Amino acid sequence: MVNPIIMQIKMQLETVKKAYKEDELKLIRALNELSDYVNPFFGDDLDLLKADEIEQVGDEIKALKEKLVKNQILIKRLKTELGE
Repeated sequence: MVNPIIMQIKMQLETVKKAYKEDELKLIRALNELSDYVNPFFGDDLDLLKADEIEQVGDEIKALKEKLVKNQILIKRLKTELGE
């Protein structure tokens, strides 16, 4: 018979891992989006410099990084509790 606490921890671990993977994919998408806005050859046409878009994507990247770090710590803690 499996201990219900262990099962609960395993389920929580899988949920956090899934959320981590989803956020990781969102981060990759945001980084790709950021590369679309960065144009080092804007010359005299400042309209080509997409500062507002870069700031918005940068904020999204920062928030995703914070979530990923938090989930990474939680995953390590849960694995430790399970003895992995």
